[in-house]
Amino acid sequence: MAVLVFPTIRDNYLYSGSAGTNYGTTTTMRAGRDASTGFVCRAIMTFDLTPLIGHTVALAKLRMNVTVAGGTQACTLYRVTQPAWSEIWSTWNNYTLGTKWDASGGDYTDVDAAAIELPAAAGIITFPLETLTQDAITSRSGLLHLLLKRTVEAGVTQLHTIATRESADGPLLEVITDGLPTLRRCGRFAPSWKRPEQFRHAY
Repeated sequence: MAVLVFPTIRDNYLYSGSAGTNYGTTTTMRAGRDASTGFVCRAIMTFDLTPLIGHTVALAKLRMNVTVAGGTQACTLYRVTQPAWSEIWSTWNNYTLGTKWDASGGDYTDVDAAAIELPAAAGIITFPLETLTQDAITSRSGLLHLLLKRTVEAGVTQLHTIATRESADGPLLEVITDGLPTLRRCGRFAPSWKRPEQFRHAY
């Protein structure tokens, strides 16, 4: 079995309070509801897992760096159903320049959605993500598109800020799979990849 680690190839967040604004080049993304404005934020990201096509996932973990925590949040990771979303053009209203999502705030399905809890304190967090990872490899041409949102957004004023790929410590997906004999690092890597001790997790 082999361990492979993938960074995001796109990440952004969608903000209902500025529905036409893109945040795809910022160093953080947000999930939750802003206490100061009452508007909603949803994080969105894509991983390219094409090196894993034809292989079976044994274990998968999503790793994120929470830079600002707004109290414990019950959240859900959903599969995005619009794979053509653009990092530099997507907004609350549109998935790319001039073309709207089917529903404002991103198109996603609750099939195989993964419930997670964002913590009360900032720091590195990891969550199991085997089902959605295998689905991407088997049925989505190796592309895993995720949307992270507060599970129940109404009446909630908690907000988490998460580092993006534009920072030194963006989201990572670590996968253990069959048939690949060595540790491989795939895709675009931020400077933090020079510190491999960060990615040693117990399985």
